[in-house]
Amino acid sequence: MNAAIQPILLVVDDNLADIALLETAWMHAGHDKTIGIFVCNSYDEAMVWLRDDIPHSYVISGVLVDLMLRDGVGTAAVNRLSALPILKDVPVISWIGSEIGQTVTESITSSSIRVWEKPRNWLGWSDFIRRFHQLLDVRSKSSRTRLTTA
Repeated sequence: MNAAIQPILLVVDDNLADIALLETAWMHAGHDKTIGIFVCNSYDEAMVWLRDDIPHSYVISGVLVDLMLRDGVGTAAVNRLSALPILKDVPVISWIGSEIGQTVTESITSSSIRVWEKPRNWLGWSDFIRRFHQLLDVRSKSSRTRLTTA
């Protein structure tokens, strides 16, 4: 019975305001009908959820991880999540608040981690969601290409 399997965006963030804005913008854009959002407020919570629930009910389309998690595991969480076999073909994106200094943003961006800045206004949220869907489109096209050329 695979009809119950739902594609989702996994969000690992402890900032409730950012989560509420993301969910509102996601729903406003109509993407909640095709891809749901599941929120974990810490890296540990995400790991428990991935271990217990993922194989049964969900297909993860992407992961957003706040680099400034209160438990201090932002970049480590991104690296650990990216290394999980269940997420090997899933984009794991770090997102950071606009309150982070430009120098910090540039140094993080220069690493191998994909980093997006959290939007500051409604137009920014629309652009953020558009970029995410473009990433998913590119990913799905490349996986179809790999299947047809294999």
